[in-house]
Amino acid sequence: MRQIPDLEEVQLSVAVSQVAAQKLYASVGFESYGRERRALRVGEQCIDEDYMALKFQTPD
Repeated sequence: MRQIPDLEEVQLSVAVSQVAAQKLYASVGFESYGRERRALRVGEQCIDEDYMALKFQTPD
């Protein structure tokens, strides 16, 4: 069980070309909440990044 006191959310970014990584993150509960266009530059190529978050339920 995920238990870290006061942890509410974990965020990450992943290149849109990394489909396997996106599927892995989604399989454990991460959800996409945005995209940054041209976030990375590798040589002459610009790469978009998706932002993902995993929210934890806080005890009531």
